Amino acid sequence: LALIGIVFVSKESLGALPVLGSNAGWIFAAFPYGVIVGFLSPTPMTPTDIGVVLGMGVVHVIAEQLFFFGFVGRALLKDAENPLLSVFLTALLFGLYQLSYFIVLQAPMSVMLTGIAQITAFAGGAYALLLWRSGGILAPLMAHLIIHSVMMIRSTTMYAA
Repeated sequence: LALIGIVFVSKESLGALPVLGSNAGWIFAAFPYGVIVGFLSPTPMTPTDIGVVLGMGVVHVIAEQLFFFGFVGRALLKDAENPLLSVFLTALLFGLYQLSYFIVLQAPMSVMLTGIAQITAFAGGAYALLLWRSGGILAPLMAHLIIHSVMMIRSTTMYAA
């Protein structure tokens, strides 16, 4: 859907998608942020092999980043009079999308809402802010990939113990 949105809705070529952006230094902020948030995030228990979990995670992260930040976030930030409002809306949409994962957990509503608020702020908000400040999709992609990888590595080692 992201690629369809970028090419047919935004009418951009995929080669025009800014990877590094105009302020590529923000990529360096993505690394420590990803490690810290990855260690502070809850870990799902999984008996799946680490290679399979990380492989699925890479595909998952790339798909979410392309759609929410390569397409939706860039569309909202493009020519925005108030970029912070665009960052907020992108983060909110990303957080609401994550509700689909919480529904299957059958958690109490208060747990789901707290989780969504945290994901909206510390994931969606951070990724949208990195997209806006860096001008490219690599900084939010790296932050998301690191957070997800740290969480998955922790989950497989916790399950083995």
